[in-house]
Amino acid sequence: MASLHKWEGSRSVGGHRPSLLITVDVEADMPRWEIENPLSFRNIEALATFHRHCERWGVRPTYMVEYAVTEDSRATAILRDLHQTGGCEIGAHLHPWSCPPFSSGERQRIEFPSNLPEQRLAAKLETLTTRLSGVFGTPPLSYRAGKFGLSDRTPALLARLGYLADTSITPMVDWRALGGPDFSTSGPCPGWLGNGSDSVLEVPVGIVLTRRLLAPLRRLYLSAPRCLHLRGILGVDYLNWIDLVWLYPAHFSTEQMIVGCTRLVEDGVSVLNIFLHSSELEPAQSPYTRSSEDVDRYLERLSRVVDHAQDRLQARCETLSEFAERYYKETGRERSGHLVAGHR
Repeated sequence: MASLHKWEGSRSVGGHRPSLLITVDVEADMPRWEIENPLSFRNIEALATFHRHCERWGVRPTYMVEYAVTEDSRATAILRDLHQTGGCEIGAHLHPWSCPPFSSGERQRIEFPSNLPEQRLAAKLETLTTRLSGVFGTPPLSYRAGKFGLSDRTPALLARLGYLADTSITPMVDWRALGGPDFSTSGPCPGWLGNGSDSVLEVPVGIVLTRRLLAPLRRLYLSAPRCLHLRGILGVDYLNWIDLVWLYPAHFSTEQMIVGCTRLVEDGVSVLNIFLHSSELEPAQSPYTRSSEDVDRYLERLSRVVDHAQDRLQARCETLSEFAERYYKETGRERSGHLVAGHR
């Protein structure tokens, strides 16, 4: 992703106290990770319960909302109620198959936004931004690309629409085998994407190696072919020597995520960005939480990680745009005005 002009910002802002974010992709039910026909939104009902957990934890989540969710009256009402309490942020989440304008067959095809021509990407981003601004009364300031499909064209488009922050980069992860972007050389620290006034703050998903490696060994570990099963052999299920850990409770244990949080802070990273899908909060609407017991265990893992971040790492809880606003201020950088739907 060198063409994105990403560089590491200050490894710590606001002193050495990290920020804790929970960024939630709010989208349609996907029990098989396939586009359902018709789309359903049963999982949105679970956000009210999840939000009560967040209130008890002292966390204000950032809900990254896809266009299709705003076409469902019940889902929209739930999110609007949560937003009006001031206890969360509404950001934007672009899936090409759910956001107009559409090309032929696009609604049936799961696609990375990064593969869209610039004109179509721009049109969809403007449609999504205008829609969210109208539904929730304020323009979105935070963005995540569906399937983490960030391209070199996205930062300038986001900046011109008034966004402060993107959170699409998954450090050290290469999506090219699936048709997506390559983030294998990206690090976990926030930094700027784009150039000058056409730039936004990148706040990567919380992903970290649990052990420091010399650069050649790091490249070898990250680039090893899957058929070698190197990560499995070296990981927690066998030798327990090193893991690439996401702050993602659907795939990682409490212990792995706690180690990941601690390693990020020890490495001077200023933000712990926990990632999840709304569909994982409702039984049978995601492959990862098939039962209510699965959801309970999922929330328990998340709760323990939040406790560790707050109690042991002294993390402050913020929404994504709150972190970005502070980062802009403390680094002395100007932010763009908003250019959509009469907002500026």
